[in-house]
Amino acid sequence: MSDPKCYGSIFYDRAKKKKQYPDARGDFTINREMFDAIAARFVDDDEVKINFAGWTREGPKAGKYLSGQLELPREASSSTNNNDPVEIDDDDLPF
Repeated sequence: MSDPKCYGSIFYDRAKKKKQYPDARGDFTINREMFDAIAARFVDDDEVKINFAGWTREGPKAGKYLSGQLELPREASSSTNNNDPVEIDDDDLPF
């Protein structure tokens, strides 16, 4: 499976009427590949971390806004990033 990524935008509210209204809002579309990857992480955990990267853009109607990407962090493989102690059988060492 490739690294699933989803894209969206967050627009600043230039006509904010009340202090308690959000400063910005927008949406991201989650495709099935991302949804399945998120769901698979819930098998072992109660939470799933999703990375967000954003780029400031400017459009004629929206003005400045944030274009963004959601991506799941890579899972550490159990063989390379395992910090558990390893038991070594001295009988197998050649010296």
